[in-house]
Amino acid sequence: DPREAGKVNYWRWKGQHLVRYLTWPAGKDYERQDDGERAPAILLVHGFAASAEQWERLVYSIRNRTKKSNNGKDTTPPVYAVDLLGFGHSEKPGLSYTQYLWESQLVDFAIEVMEAAPLIMVRI
Repeated sequence: DPREAGKVNYWRWKGQHLVRYLTWPAGKDYERQDDGERAPAILLVHGFAASAEQWERLVYSIRNRTKKSNNGKDTTPPVYAVDLLGFGHSEKPGLSYTQYLWESQLVDFAIEVMEAAPLIMVRI
């Protein structure tokens, strides 16, 4: 069961709630793609009763497939996986957990942590 463990990071959402997220660096050839374009970063968002670790096998697979399809070049974009509030290792405050809360968390994460870089969001 091959996996690629991400680097553990923490971010304080709205200056209050501690949120854990994992990062995987861009491949060493990410900046030097032949067409001059950079692939957007990837934001992975888990489903109900899950956490960011569920993506470790997928990141491993993405990196290996990228290398295979690019003659050994690793052009994998940077990857982020966030634990939504109330799940994983993120804080579990006494809030009403709704899609609006998590939507706001993800928008702020993309702006503050990912610095509003172009991204593709993947959600289960």
